[in-house]
Amino acid sequence: MVLPSRFPRHQVLGIIGCQIFEDEIAHVVYNDLEVTNVYVIDSDESKGIINKIRRLDPEKKVVRMAEEWLETATVPRERSIIIWMKPISLHQSPAKLREDVTSAIYRIRHICHSIMLFYGICGNAFRSIDEIAKRAKAKVVILKDEKGYIVDDCICTMVGGTEEYLEQLRSSSLAFQFTPMWAANWRRFFNEFQILRNPDDMEQAQIIFENMGYDKVLKLETGLGNRKAFDDQIKEFSDKFSLKVESFECTLRVVDSSYKKARQLLGAR
Repeated sequence: MVLPSRFPRHQVLGIIGCQIFEDEIAHVVYNDLEVTNVYVIDSDESKGIINKIRRLDPEKKVVRMAEEWLETATVPRERSIIIWMKPISLHQSPAKLREDVTSAIYRIRHICHSIMLFYGICGNAFRSIDEIAKRAKAKVVILKDEKGYIVDDCICTMVGGTEEYLEQLRSSSLAFQFTPMWAANWRRFFNEFQILRNPDDMEQAQIIFENMGYDKVLKLETGLGNRKAFDDQIKEFSDKFSLKVESFECTLRVVDSSYKKARQLLGAR
């Protein structure tokens, strides 16, 4: 695609992310005070992120756009972000996840000077992300900890990085680990992961969870999302399956530092 001469390429940041990172993506967009326009590619996963950004910052212009818009897109001169949310069900196959996200990178690479992936290694789907970026001739940033390691997954992201994750797993190996998004959507997500055939079949869920051997739910306190709803959802889950509740104070440093790197590639002040 040939870009119009007026196209402000250096001002456009792309975000491709799993829907599990809705709260974290809304967080970085809200805190980027130079962003005026947010374009969200229309999909079944786009409604949540649109509503969250609008609630956090009514002043930002958030617009839902069809995928076809990417082929002829022109973006205003104000600093803009293009967001493309992907379903969590892609994690059933790391190869399929890699293929889908790689395709999205190719679709937006001519519009965006840098592209931020809200993903970790995710079953080795993105261990070689530099190869994907090189072939696409795109500047791609993925979630990394302060030592430069790509995080394993969403939980690793929120506990602070690879070493912190390993330590946390050793101390809480028999726990469901819930962020606010997991707590709000666990029935649907478990169904999409094919753990539950029917998201409303609590008898089946009870049998499966008992066989897994979990004895508690670890409430990952990210500071994001609806706090009261999170409290209520954790209580409901723990009561339903007779699990103890423990809390873990999380950090946003992986999210914030990775976003900062992607933003710096725009030549931001």
